[in-house]
Parts: sequence; C-alpha cells; structure tokens
Amino acid sequence: PPAVLTGFLADASERTVTIKDLAGIKTVVARKDLAHQSRAPVSVMPEGLLDRMSDQQVRDLAAYLQSRN
Repeated sequence: PPAVLTGFLADASERTVTIKDLAGIKTVVARKDLAHQSRAPVSVMPEGLLDRMSDQQVRDLAAYLQSRN
C-alpha cells in the first residue's frame, strides 16, 4: 500500500513537494510519485484556542509561529 504523509506544504517546485510534519521534519517527495494531494478539512489548531488568550498572547503566538518558518 502507498505511504500517507500528513503535514504542511513547506515548499513546492516543478519536480518535488516538501511536506513538513508537526515535529518539524521535512520530507521531499517527487511529484511523479504522488498519487493524490489534498488539504485537510480542519485546522490542526485546537478550536477556541485564541478565545482564551489575551491580545498580547495572540500576537506573541503569531510572532513565534512566523519565526519557526
């Protein structure tokens, strides 16, 4: 059976796609080896997470996430 990769699209070129998983590990896959590619219907962020945070905490979280890219 084919392997299933789950993660974020970190990079894409004419020949390859790079998937970054939740642990930060990147996997490069040749486009010719892809059988199917799709988006998840829901976010990996827990629902309502930002509702419990102050404006400053939301800004800090956004800055942190951008710094990890």
